[in-house]
Amino acid sequence: METKWYSDFWRLFASPFKGGIDQVVQSGTLQKGFWGTVFLWAIPYIILALFGTMLIPFLPHNEFTGLTYLIGIGASFIFVFAWLISIGWSFVMVAIGSYVYNWVITKMGGTDNVQAIMKVSWYLQGYEVLLFSIGYMIVLILMGLLDLVFDSSAIAGFVYFVGTVALIIISIWVSLELMARQVMITKMKVFIACIITSIIFAIIWAIFMALLGGCASLVGR
Repeated sequence: METKWYSDFWRLFASPFKGGIDQVVQSGTLQKGFWGTVFLWAIPYIILALFGTMLIPFLPHNEFTGLTYLIGIGASFIFVFAWLISIGWSFVMVAIGSYVYNWVITKMGGTDNVQAIMKVSWYLQGYEVLLFSIGYMIVLILMGLLDLVFDSSAIAGFVYFVGTVALIIISIWVSLELMARQVMITKMKVFIACIITSIIFAIIWAIFMALLGGCASLVGR
């Protein structure tokens, strides 16, 4: 059944264990996962821009000078640049990580399909952006309401801590379940494969930094 990218992401967000994960596994594609994540990555920057816009009425009118508008234009450029950088970095990490992860998965009895792992990786990135953006908006609203009612920063801090832990647990559990369904192995093996892949990445990064440091020292002589 053909589905739209926004339908895949919304179903994965709203009801991951009641059809959302199955929809991504069965109907999701690498292209929809990538372009959906590109769009969803803009959400945090849009929220920051809206928050900045909400502060404008509270500024003195004499502050609205030409320099202020230039700063606003510069901030908009920075947001767009940061958005593009985040997408570019994600593209590199997904491309490299999927091949390494696929190699580990096949050694553990999973299916050998790099494109499927890339697809899931993109969907999970977009899902996490959606989950944490909406989740933290709800947490911050609750923090503000509780701070007004009880006038206690400790309660607001506790809500923030509990909300953060809950979002991390949900994200990890959905990630494990989705990848396990896609590569057809258990969640425990998927978790172990993630740890092994992270260790491989750490070793590769350490070697790269050592080589970079060696080249820098040679150039400096």
